[in-house]
Amino acid sequence: MRTNQTHWQDYVQRGVLVLTLVAALWGAATVAAAPAIAPSVLADRLTGQVTVSGGGVATDARVVALQDAHPQFAAVDGSGAYTLTFSPVTFPTGGGWLVNVAPPPPTTTSPSWIYTGRQQSVTFVGNPATPNTQTLNFTAAPASGVITGSVIDPLGGTNFNAPNRVWVRAEDQEGQGNTVQVYPSTGNFSVNVLTGTVTLHLTLENPTWSAPTTLAGSSWYVDVGVIQPGPVGALQLLQKSDTINGIVRDESHNPVTSEAIPVRAWRLDGSEFVETMTNPADGTYALPVISGTWEIRAVPALTSTYITAESPQTVVFLGDHQTKSRDLRVATANVTVIGSMVSATPPHLPLNIDHGRAFAQYRDDAGDWPQIGPTVPISGGQFTLKLSSFVSNHYQLKAYLPPDTGYTVADESFLTVTSGGLYTVTIPAAIDNATISGAFDNHGTGLPQTGLPGIVGANSDGAWTFDRLDPLTGYYTLTVASTIFTGNGGSFWRLHGFVDPTTGYIVQHPAVQKVFVPAAGGNETVNFTVAPLNGAIFGRVADSQDHPVAGARVSAGEVNPPAGSDTGFDRWTLTNAQGLYFMRVTAGSYRVRAEPPPDDHDGGLLDSVAKIVTVPANGSARADFELRRRNATITGVASYNSSGHPAFVRAYSDSGAHAYALTGPNGGYLLHVLAGDTWHVQAVSEDTVLSGSVTVTVFLRSPRVVITPTISGPNVANLVMAQAGHLPDALAFAFDAGQDQDLTLSDGSEVIIPAGALAPSGQVEVLIRPLPELADTGGAQPVSFGYRLQAFDASHIPITHFNSDVTLAIPFTAAQLTQLGVTSDQLVPSYWDVATGSWKPVDNVTVQTQTNGDGTVFIAVDHFTDFALTTSPATYQMFLPLTLH
Repeated sequence: MRTNQTHWQDYVQRGVLVLTLVAALWGAATVAAAPAIAPSVLADRLTGQVTVSGGGVATDARVVALQDAHPQFAAVDGSGAYTLTFSPVTFPTGGGWLVNVAPPPPTTTSPSWIYTGRQQSVTFVGNPATPNTQTLNFTAAPASGVITGSVIDPLGGTNFNAPNRVWVRAEDQEGQGNTVQVYPSTGNFSVNVLTGTVTLHLTLENPTWSAPTTLAGSSWYVDVGVIQPGPVGALQLLQKSDTINGIVRDESHNPVTSEAIPVRAWRLDGSEFVETMTNPADGTYALPVISGTWEIRAVPALTSTYITAESPQTVVFLGDHQTKSRDLRVATANVTVIGSMVSATPPHLPLNIDHGRAFAQYRDDAGDWPQIGPTVPISGGQFTLKLSSFVSNHYQLKAYLPPDTGYTVADESFLTVTSGGLYTVTIPAAIDNATISGAFDNHGTGLPQTGLPGIVGANSDGAWTFDRLDPLTGYYTLTVASTIFTGNGGSFWRLHGFVDPTTGYIVQHPAVQKVFVPAAGGNETVNFTVAPLNGAIFGRVADSQDHPVAGARVSAGEVNPPAGSDTGFDRWTLTNAQGLYFMRVTAGSYRVRAEPPPDDHDGGLLDSVAKIVTVPANGSARADFELRRRNATITGVASYNSSGHPAFVRAYSDSGAHAYALTGPNGGYLLHVLAGDTWHVQAVSEDTVLSGSVTVTVFLRSPRVVITPTISGPNVANLVMAQAGHLPDALAFAFDAGQDQDLTLSDGSEVIIPAGALAPSGQVEVLIRPLPELADTGGAQPVSFGYRLQAFDASHIPITHFNSDVTLAIPFTAAQLTQLGVTSDQLVPSYWDVATGSWKPVDNVTVQTQTNGDGTVFIAVDHFTDFALTTSPATYQMFLPLTLH
């Protein structure tokens, strides 16, 4: 089954995250064996096996250990065994390592396995006199599905030898999959995958070629042992026939001729990213692109004498063989800031900190605070930033200190510059003077549960830290700072324990706990309890003619979790070719519902009516569903400032169904819906307005219009949009992957990237774009706009899976929650799953709420896609109760 949402290709490509090549991610040159150690030198060792569930060995797997961006690698042998050796000369203090399993560099032959688990942590004491050997085993999943096809070049040929090589990645909604190189002489490919809904992504060596735009948004359902050549067929590549050109100019509008300036452009749907350098002779640049909507920006390097001076510029191509010009602006970096990290308490002594990053945000004419450039390293407690009085006279300087540095940033520093010159600033940090530690205890035995890849996140007054559960002991330890700044004689820390449910365990309520740490410091203990998923929900999904529906999404959300504890257990799965599904859960009551595959959102099938089922301990419940047939339409016009305006129209019904559509250029839209159901319809969009002397982008949103359509119609719902806040500027940053980064949008959203998370070394690019066009789904509606995040390696190959978690900090306001009639406890941080066309809750979350009702949600993620804060609609019609054993 193929789903093809071609009309999304330019405006609303959901979570398009394209191919990451492990060979590029780790680098053929980087992936070298650990240095040989003389037999007389004692060393710590990590040993274990990488096997495949159900039997077998993960052939050609590599085990990767990462510490402060220093990677160690070991290949498995024929039995799946590996040994990693840590030299006491190179790593004299031992310390913690994040350990993961990586596939071999891609060839024309696909691995028969996929590692679906999270990275695990292990700690060595680092005593050369008594070296330690520890054991860590990994289990990969069998790639029991196969998907095949072929690639054709833009002229119809099939010569894919260098420099025209092509790689194909097939992955599921979690970014888990395999990568192969197409056969150089034929363009054919065959990829072993996990069963279920699969998306394909191409990486092209030829920079003038592009993947077909219809590929993003297409998906295939793969079952066990079924080879699917027909649904994929031949993928025709495109020739980049459009061009963006222009001149990079300085604050006086003169061409920059003293140095070459990098220029980056990215398509809004995430399918393309390109970069070039200006000609230093005249400041000109030219970028070959395909048609679509692009954003482009000049981005001087840290070593440049210029800095970025404007927001990204939008360029739209509606056809092929077009050339459009955009001059881009930079500014002379005439301000040098010498910064120091100092103690948060008097007498504010200098701190000798050798980890972390500092960065600057500037206040623009609209009152927003965009980040002016990438972060700079903190060394010996000192940092240097280049700014410009031609961009702004008002700056705020911030710092990010990674966990386990011994310090927590306490505040930012504000700076006013009147002209060029040298300025000094200090940023206070609190010394970590306390620990919070504990174990993940087994529900049945009361003893620490070993062998689980768990994590504990914690936040307090803007500070955030985390630690991974040691799978060998079942314990974690957080080092934190306690202060008296809040007037409570110390600090409250909010902890969230998480275990991936694919392990067969979950953290029992309460998964979120609060602990008070006195200002004098100390050691606090917080234990969590894990329990096995000993229940199940199963059933069948069919259409109104009782035909099975393959690839339908069935979700189960816990009903009435313990008051004040945390969000309830929420899981989902996909039906197989026979329309059958099965998911493991804990004992309790669940609201279960089925949604059609994403190809049916324009007409055809609608979500089922939800049911309540109760699962007993060590038992199961059955819930069968019938997907309903759309039989009516809702039409209308979305307008802004009394004129029709392009928009994204979304709707949900009281029975849990959802629909969405794009308007035409004059705001007209049509939704396919179910008659007799009450629908809540809303339009969202964006526009540019003049604020003072600067053009800003605003978020547009209409009130929800309630309508109960009839089959005969007409069913009209006109939607009047108004400004609902500013959209922050998009970011496009390049930096060394081996260094920590904190990227901040003007609305206060942050992306915190640990060293080595995206790649062990080399340059990487991260793009962050605010995203207003978010769909309602049957179980979730966005609180505001969302965020699209993407990462690329030095070869512009997209990175879809990380070596360690990246943290997103998304702010919310009390006004947003009041408008929706929800509380912060009802927020559901979610990511968009392109394969099923729906929001999926993010599990690893902590929420920090201020006294005024505003707050921040911290999310730990291992891949990028579209993210947003969502909440469930207040009421749905449903069947209850249903209990089956």
